[in-house]
Amino acid sequence: MPDHLHTILRYDRRRQPLDILIKNWKRYLARFAKIQWQDGFFDHRIRTLQEYREKDSYIRQNPVRANLCKRPEDWPYVWDLENLDR
Repeated sequence: MPDHLHTILRYDRRRQPLDILIKNWKRYLARFAKIQWQDGFFDHRIRTLQEYREKDSYIRQNPVRANLCKRPEDWPYVWDLENLDR
């Protein structure tokens, strides 16, 4: 997405508040990739595998809905670091 991203991440919130983590991440990527981000962020805590699958599907379909590609697998900016189905 040109000005925002969707991600599923797992982290230890005791180490750093989420808003600080996202702010620093966006600042770094803005400098590195010259991205002008949307303001703020929205978070949602995933509690079940079903919820994970729904969010994963939403993320993968997002560039298709935005007419940036025809199929989710055509979008080059998707990385799976962990498969939670295993």
